[in-house]
This record gives sequence, C-alpha cells and structure tokens, in this order.
Amino acid sequence: MTMEKTKDDFYTDILHILSKTDNHKKREYYLRQYRKSEYLRIAAKEIIKATDFISIMRELSYLASALIDAALWCAKEKLKGRYGVDDGICVIGMGKLGNMELNFSSDIDLLFVHNDAEKSNYFNRLAQETISILNDNKEGGFVYRVDMRLRPGGKSSALSLSVDEYENYYATFGQLWEKMALTKAYPVAGDYELGFLFLETIKPFVYRKSIDIEYIQEIRSLMFKIKKYAHKPSSFERIPIEKVDVKKGVGGIREIEFIVNYFQLVYGGNIKELQHIGTLDAINLLCEKGLIEKQEKELLYSAYLFLRRIEHKIQLLNEQQTQSLPLDKKELEKLARKLDLNLDAFVKKYLNVTDRVHEIFKKIFISNNRFPVFSADEDIEGFLYEHGINNAATVSNLIKSAVKKFLAKDIKRSQIEDIFDYAFNYVKKDLFETCMGGLNIINPTYTTLAFKQRQVFEAFLKVLSIGLADKFSKHLDLLEDILLGEMLNYNELSIFEHERLSLGVILHLFLKPFSYSPNILSQFAFDFIKKAVSKYDKDNVLAVVGYGKLATGELFVGSDLDIVFVAKQDAYMYTSTVQKIVKELKQIYEVDLRLRPYGDKGSIVVDVDYLDKYFQNNAWPWEKQAAQKSRIIYCGFDESLLYGVYERFIFNKPPSKGDIYDMKRKIEDAKGKDYDIKSFKGGISDIEFLAQAVCFENGCVKLGLSTLELLDLIEKKGIINTDKLKEIYKFYVSTLNVYRTFAKGSVIKNFETLEFLCGKQSLKEEIEEHRKIVREIFEKVFE
Repeated sequence: MTMEKTKDDFYTDILHILSKTDNHKKREYYLRQYRKSEYLRIAAKEIIKATDFISIMRELSYLASALIDAALWCAKEKLKGRYGVDDGICVIGMGKLGNMELNFSSDIDLLFVHNDAEKSNYFNRLAQETISILNDNKEGGFVYRVDMRLRPGGKSSALSLSVDEYENYYATFGQLWEKMALTKAYPVAGDYELGFLFLETIKPFVYRKSIDIEYIQEIRSLMFKIKKYAHKPSSFERIPIEKVDVKKGVGGIREIEFIVNYFQLVYGGNIKELQHIGTLDAINLLCEKGLIEKQEKELLYSAYLFLRRIEHKIQLLNEQQTQSLPLDKKELEKLARKLDLNLDAFVKKYLNVTDRVHEIFKKIFISNNRFPVFSADEDIEGFLYEHGINNAATVSNLIKSAVKKFLAKDIKRSQIEDIFDYAFNYVKKDLFETCMGGLNIINPTYTTLAFKQRQVFEAFLKVLSIGLADKFSKHLDLLEDILLGEMLNYNELSIFEHERLSLGVILHLFLKPFSYSPNILSQFAFDFIKKAVSKYDKDNVLAVVGYGKLATGELFVGSDLDIVFVAKQDAYMYTSTVQKIVKELKQIYEVDLRLRPYGDKGSIVVDVDYLDKYFQNNAWPWEKQAAQKSRIIYCGFDESLLYGVYERFIFNKPPSKGDIYDMKRKIEDAKGKDYDIKSFKGGISDIEFLAQAVCFENGCVKLGLSTLELLDLIEKKGIINTDKLKEIYKFYVSTLNVYRTFAKGSVIKNFETLEFLCGKQSLKEEIEEHRKIVREIFEKVFE
C-alpha cells in the first residue's frame, strides 16, 4: 500500500483492464471504476499517514495523466473506423495538473495541440470524444471534470489547435493572464515530443528576457484584478470572512501561487529553471537564486503544504469541489482532528499561517508608499482591497470621479496626491467609502483650503466620514470662519441657520473633542422657543419651562427639547394653541412633553395652581431631581408666580439620599447589560445624582444649575473635592456628544469609530478607569 505508483504503473494497469473487452461503453465504465478504486487506495494512504503529502499530490497527478492517456486511446479506438488513426496529438495539463499537484476533487484544465493543421477536423473530434469520456457523468459517475476555458478563444473556439495556430494566437492576441496560466503548462498525455515542441514554441510569449517597470506593474495589476473576487460572506465568528476560503482567501493558496507566478513571469526569461516548475520546487529555487529570503522560503513552503492538506481534507468528503472551511463548529472540529489538532490549535495556526503569508504577499505586491491616486483602475482597486476597504470597485470609482473634479479646478497633481494620501492614511477604513463620496460632493477648492491646516482638515474628513457632506456643502463658509478663528453665531432663527450652527458645533467638537462647550445651540433653542410661543401667545398667559440639558445650557446636536407648558389659568382653553406651538418647534426639534404632570396621561398644558398642587401632593421624589434642572424659558405673565411654584416644590421636603439612590438603581436595572455611558455604574448619571444628593442634603441646591455648577458649589462649601468628578464629567459628556454625531442614544456599540472621531486610542479602557473612580466616590456619598 505504501508504494508510490508512477504514470507507467497506472497506464499498464489500465490497458490491461481495457484489453478485456471491445465494448466502448464498458471500457469507459472501467475507467470510471479504476479512478474510484485508486482514489480510495491513495486516500487510505493519506488517512493512515503511510506516505508524505507531496507524494499524495504527485500520485494523484500521475493517475490523472494515465487516465487521460487511456481516454485518448479509447477515443481513437472509437473513431478508428471513420477517420483512421493519427498519433499527432498531445494533451497539455494546466494548473495543478500541469504542476503535478492535483487535489482529490480537482478539475483538470486541459489544452489539446496537434501537428497537422490540415487534419483539424479529426483532431477536434478526437479531443471532443476524449473530453466526453472523461467528463460525462454516466453509470459509476465520471472520470474527471474537464475545464477547457484556458484555450485560446475560450468556449467559442476549437478544442484542438496546431502548434502554429497557438503561436499565431499568442503572438497576436495573447493576454497576460494567459501567460500566467501557461507557466503551469506541461504535457500529460499523447505525443510528448509534440508537447515539448509546443512549450518551446510559446516560450518567447510566456517568458520575456527584457523586463521594464510597465510590465511589472501590469503583472501586479493582474494579481489585483483576479484576487478582488476572493471574499465570501460568513457569519462564523472563529474565522474572519476574508479567510474562510482556503484557496482564494487572504493569505491562502492562491497568494502563494501568485508569488511564484510573479517571479516566473518576471525572471523566467533569464532563469530557465523557473520555467514549468512545480510550486514547492519553485519556492526552493526562488530562495537559491536570492529572490526571496530563507525565512520567507521556509514559511511559504510549509504554509503551502499546510493549506493544501486542509484543502485535501475538505475535499475528501464526498469529493466536494470546495475550498471553503466548514462554518459549523462541529464540522470544523472534525477537520481539525483530521489534521491532528484540536479546534483552538487549528484556528490559531490557520490564522497565523495566513497572516504571515499575506505579509509576504503585501511586501511583494502592495506599495507601502503613497496612495496610487493616478494609477490604473486595477491598481487603485487592488490597493484598496488589500488594505481592507470594502466595496473596493465602488470606492475606486468614487476616487476617480473626485480626482476629475480636482483636475477641473486646476489643482496641482502633487497636491491632489497629498490630499488623497493623507485621507487614506487618516480615515478609518470602514468609513473611507463614505469619506470619498463626500469628497465628490464638496467643492475641491474648499477641500484644498482645509488641507492647508491639518487639524482643520482632519476635522473636515471626520465630518465627511459620518455622511454629512450633503449638509456641509451648503455651509462651506464654516471652514473659512474656522480658519479665520471666527466664533459661531447666528443672524436669524431658521432651519438653515440651525443646521449651520449644528455643523459648526460638530466641526469644533472634532477639532477639540474634550474641551468645546456647545452653549450656542442652547441659546438658539431658547430664542427659537420664545419666537414660536410669542407668535401664538397673544393673551400673554403661557409659559414654557425647559428641563435637562436645555435648561442647563448643555444642548447638543440632535438633542430633544424637554419642556412643560403652563398657563396662568384656564389651561384647557389653550390646548390647541400649545399644539400649534409644538408643531412649530418640530420644524427643527424632537419635542418631549413627558415631564408634565402625570406624563403622557396628563394634559399638554396645565394651570399654575394645578401644577403647584400636583407638586405638593402627587409628584414623585425623582420629579424634584428633574425640576432642579429646570429653567423658565418663556413666561407671558409674572414669572415670579411660576418660579415660586418650582422653589416651593424643590425646597419643601427635598428627596433623601435613599430616594435618589433607589432611583439610580432602577435606572441601572432598566438598562441591563447595555454599555450605556450615561446610566451604567460610574457613568454620567452617577455624577449627576451624587451632586444633587449632596446639594439637597446640605441645603445648597439651586434651581436651573448644571451638574458642573452643582459640583462647584459643593467644592466651595468645602464638602468634598470635586475636581476629579468635574474632569470626568466633561470627558463623559464630550465623548457622548462625539458618539451622537453618528449614532443615537447613549449605549455605545461602536468603539472603533468613536475612537477615530475622538482622536483617542484605548478609549474604553479610559472610560473603565473613570468608572471605577466615580463609582467609588458615589458609594461613599451614599453609604
């Protein structure tokens, strides 16, 4: 069982079997059965490790070569009566067959070449019959799946050509991908002398002796063009999507073969040993010739064997023609065991091997210098693909479109290169497509203007990366204001002006993520509310009380307006008026009225007296906390009436520490395991609640003060030192505001994008450190 059969051994066996009958159908059946029996024998050798893996590949290739020769003989026998017999034909093996590296479930890629153009009809009929014998799925299955697409002209051309016809085609129409395919061409059946004549004839086409930069770049472009289709979707968490395919995936078999093919095409004209050589022998030879380092040789050699063994094990099951790892955990465990590894060890080794292969691949094919903005389409697309950019073709088209617009503005090519290179190296890769789409929208003149100040340009790129280019294109004067150091301001109360302010706040936030205070948005909201209410409050009987961030001057982009409507008296008469006011406000804001008495079940506008009675008799302790952060934004009557209601409510029986602590615990329980920077233990609410608790307990609480102002009061009273809490509170709020530029709510789910926009690494670790500090102080306050 351990003996390795040669092609002659296989062919002798087959001829002996075929000689037992003159029936063509039986002969073809015998071929199919022989292939199956020998596959079982070879597979058994592999399973019991009776021989090395290289021998397995070689024996499979010898078997295929012998069966092709036998099929060719059978075809001649079938055609003998009609055409006579002519031996001037050779079958050329391509791909893994040509390299003597077949899998158990490989297709066989073939070319047919004959010696007499005048007998083309016969040789084409002979080739067709041979393919049919091998490929047709009949009783007992098939011998081999045959792929003829590598022949000149593909599916539409003749199955067999003469040597002269091949020479004329390659000299006139031959393409680079055909050169690559022909590096693995080798005679496997028929007239070997004719086959070697074919190889000698095509050699000038495949292996050039003079190489220039353009040719090398053309080869690189071809690599990218072929490889861009490698990714296959997967939901399996152990193996990244781009590595599921053992052959075509990142760091897979194809990358090793590309490396070998590259050196063959570039150096094969002068180093004859590189011509028509198997992958493993080529890897050794590349090291001998000093084209790759010894360490790289050892890695590529062992990696190729490891990956091919995986491929074999996958395909041994029901002869499946696949190179994809099983996505089911149990199936992957089975595969790992067949390779004498447990699941964790297999995954670790597989990822390590493919990572290291890909590093060598990138070293050879991927420029680590500047972004190739003016290169060929394939180069840009390949560069993007290899650097992890999704939808590389789409992004490449966006870049080409943007570049045309830059050139149309007479911007220097060197400056365009600088801009795109900087953007590529700065922007987070999964946001790069959005960013490039933004560069297509924005006037290139303004992009160039921003590029003059790198800090401004980085903030500009962030704005584009979160999809705000359309809005920003309407307010390009913001860039000039920032470059000139102008302060944000507004001249009128309109949707347009609010959008401009919001974009300006975001730009400033990206410029200085942990220092900017967006009070301008709160002031705009105050003025807009006053304008809207004044428009309808003809009798001067309405008031609007702001709560939360609106009241404390900490409103941010996208914030809701938490407000309560109060009437001096007869509130029921003003319901429709308030509804009109709310509709007016909703032109710009989301309006939240749930803090009114009885929340959603209550009237949307209440009397002063009704509010006073509710506060004294029915309000919950938490409503005192909410009311502490309130502010009268508009009042058409004597403001002191309403102010007195809130002061009595807050200062009469203030909430206890226990009430405040219970409320915080309920919030934590409601949020569960969400990573909510506002509500989790040690988060924003901890600081807000402890500040209120200390102030209520010590009688220093004041209406409308922000958390930072309460912390200042606490420190001035000498109760506790709040410097660290104020620092962390500013950090939290700034971080949350940055997050809200691209996501809703306060539950953080995308730390990578948040870190990019904040300009900070290890942000989560920093938050965790702050949580511990805040929670420790919180527990001491409430002990």
